[in-house]
Order: sequence, then C-alpha cells, then structure tokens
Amino acid sequence: MKTITGIILLTSLVLAPVVRAENAADLQKLMTTGDCVGCDLQDADLRNLDLRGANLEDANLINSKLHNTNLSRANLKGANLVNADMDGVTLRKANLQQVQMRGVLMANADLEGANLRGVDFTLHDGERAILTGSNLRRVC
Repeated sequence: MKTITGIILLTSLVLAPVVRAENAADLQKLMTTGDCVGCDLQDADLRNLDLRGANLEDANLINSKLHNTNLSRANLKGANLVNADMDGVTLRKANLQQVQMRGVLMANADLEGANLRGVDFTLHDGERAILTGSNLRRVC
C-alpha cells in the first residue's frame, strides 16, 4: 500500500505544473502595488481583475489570461502579450506602444483611445473589438 501511495504522490508531483518563484513574487507585486515593470507574468491568470492604471511596462505576459480584465489607462509599453487571452478586456486609453500581440484573442475588447503605435498586432480573434480613437500609427 505504501508503494502505491508513493507512486501516486510522485506521479502527481511530476505532472503538476511548475510554479516559478519569480512568477509568484511578480504576481504578488502586481496585486499589491500595481507597479510591475519588467515582471514575468507568463501564463498568469489575471481574469476579471481591475488593473486600471497598472504599470506593466516591458512585462512578460505570454499566454496570460486577461479575459474581462480592466486595464484602462494601464502602461503596457514594450510588453509581450503573445498568445494572451484578452477576450472582453478593457484597454481604454492604455499605452500599448511597441507591444507584441501576435496570436491574441480579443473578441469584444475595448481599446477606445488606446495608443497602439508600433504594435505587432496579429489577432487570432478580434471580432467586435472597439478601436475608436486609437492611435494606430506604425501598427504591423
């Protein structure tokens, strides 16, 4: 019986997702201060959060889940959002200069008044996205 329990425990540890210490610390920093310049938030679950005015400049948000998150007036300059789930995200008047956004899901996203200058912008799904008043100069 001990052998079977040991095998099950070992298997669950091997198959469990790895939680990186730097990711957890950066997530805590974002949640407590709203200031997370250069943070590693890859694969982070940030769904349904109010992150208005957050500073995420140069942050790694690859594969992050930002579904229905409010990032109005947030600074995401230079952030990497490749393959992020941003369905329903609010980015009103957010700074998205030089952001990598290849393969993002952005159905029903609100980018009204956002600065998208120099964004590498390949949407996987941008159905019904609102871009009214957005700066789209040099968008790739």
